[in-house]
Amino acid sequence: MLDQPNLGSHSTAIISDNDEFFRVALRSLLLERNGFAEVIETTSFEEAVDLLGHMGAVDVGLFDLKMVGMENWRDLSALRGEFPDMLLIIVTASRQREDILRALEIGAHGFISKGLGASELSRAVAQICNGQVYVPPFLPESVFEAPSVATEIMAPEAHVPPREGTQTPAPPTPPAPILANAPNLLHCSPRQREVIDLLIAGHSNKGMARALNLSEGTIKFHMSAVLRLLGANSRVEAATRAMKLLQGEAP
Repeated sequence: MLDQPNLGSHSTAIISDNDEFFRVALRSLLLERNGFAEVIETTSFEEAVDLLGHMGAVDVGLFDLKMVGMENWRDLSALRGEFPDMLLIIVTASRQREDILRALEIGAHGFISKGLGASELSRAVAQICNGQVYVPPFLPESVFEAPSVATEIMAPEAHVPPREGTQTPAPPTPPAPILANAPNLLHCSPRQREVIDLLIAGHSNKGMARALNLSEGTIKFHMSAVLRLLGANSRVEAATRAMKLLQGEAP
């Protein structure tokens, strides 16, 4: 029996995980049990970002926390902001309460443990695609008391499929810009700092791609993240704000 997601017959998913065996198994599960029309595999965060930049419309993204090329949680937060229509699912071996909370705080639609069996993992994906936020069944009760965490969190056994004609709940809202009022650039990832340095030096996206040995699609993603982090609306404004921050002035 299929755990059919509520995405229509042309749904597409992207998996970003450097564990080949898990990646292949997850792809098979999404195709055979959840009925996805297409599932794309990537082995690094930057490869996933590059593909997303070229493809545009992807319904679901499943990302491991320990990905090659993913430097910190801010990369996932930037991904959520850059592709707001994509359901973001963290699929990881971690069982840490802090990781679960952080995932929910950046706007992820679910946190799935790799330790789940195939049937439960498939149901978790279907639950997320049907508009709910999934958290592991082992989640401590104290997590529900955290004010910053989404309130509509349901355990897998509490899942009730939406009735026909009912509206799917809106996904979590992406976080606001982080650096708009920050006194320095310490919140940037190392890659974002490299992009900022090249931006200040006047490099185009193409020039940055050559300098960092990345694709232009990946550079565009990092540039979008930098604009959000700095609270800027243009490259010129971002460069100006960054220079002032580096000089110790207010942006």
